Amino acid sequence: MLPQSMAAELIIMSVLRVFCSAFRIQFSADAIFSRELDDGLVSRIPGYFHTRSHIVTEGQPLDLDDIVREFAQRVEAFTKRGSGYVLDEVVRLSFNVIKYRPLTGSSYLPTPEWLRKKKCCINVRNPHDSFCFKWAVLSALYPANDHPDRLSNYLMYENCLDFSNLPFPMPPNKIPHFERQNAQIAVNVFAYDASTKGFIVVYLSNEKSRDHIITLLLLDSDDSDRRHYVWVKNLSGLVSGRSKDGHKTHVCLSCLQPFTSELVLANHSRCCLMHKPQQVVYPDPNDANSSKLSFRRRLAKLQRRV
Repeated sequence: MLPQSMAAELIIMSVLRVFCSAFRIQFSADAIFSRELDDGLVSRIPGYFHTRSHIVTEGQPLDLDDIVREFAQRVEAFTKRGSGYVLDEVVRLSFNVIKYRPLTGSSYLPTPEWLRKKKCCINVRNPHDSFCFKWAVLSALYPANDHPDRLSNYLMYENCLDFSNLPFPMPPNKIPHFERQNAQIAVNVFAYDASTKGFIVVYLSNEKSRDHIITLLLLDSDDSDRRHYVWVKNLSGLVSGRSKDGHKTHVCLSCLQPFTSELVLANHSRCCLMHKPQQVVYPDPNDANSSKLSFRRRLAKLQRRV
């Protein structure tokens, strides 16, 4: 007979594999803690815990024992605060799952039509290799006057930078290694959502004062897990839909908000760059449900009515 944790793991994995081959999973638990008061009564308080997000793939199975250890550590940290409360019961255990698609570069992908119309990216054609990160960076450092999408324009510069000991296709989490090997260059990476035509920050460099600040965009294949780096030569043009007049703007690399002048951007960046990358997402004015204010707690609803 299988151990209980192994049986639960097999059940979860078999169900989730039906929907996707790789995913992120995060567990959360609601618990009740109690302690006896001086007058003999028992005080009970709720506690809420969640694990970190775990990546599960064919080669990286789910480890429920690790999940249990993580919960135990969080509960122990909660009870050691000196309050005297001890775990009474776990009233709810749940998990959230999203499909996981690793972000790495690959061979050539064509630029989507809606992006091509913006004329803000250089997409180097490399159909026979997976070095799109290299060619995108070189296209930014050594821009070609004619046919900038041709790989032949950048082959002569291939050894001008240090790409040694780097994996290709290049995952964004390895870009800091590239930056350490090339002290004059900082790289930022964005991705896009084709359904909303919006952008997200995948990697924001900690190096803010280097000679060359390069912005790349990860293109996404509709029918596979392939990605492809392209150089964003005009960030203002890329996010032009965020400004009202369509004129050139100065864009914050962290929140992608456009500003009318470099001075306004500099004043904004001092505060914005203190935090992790984030974006302001406004509700759709044409969708009544997305523009409706709601509360999770009933008490908040009652207070709102008053």
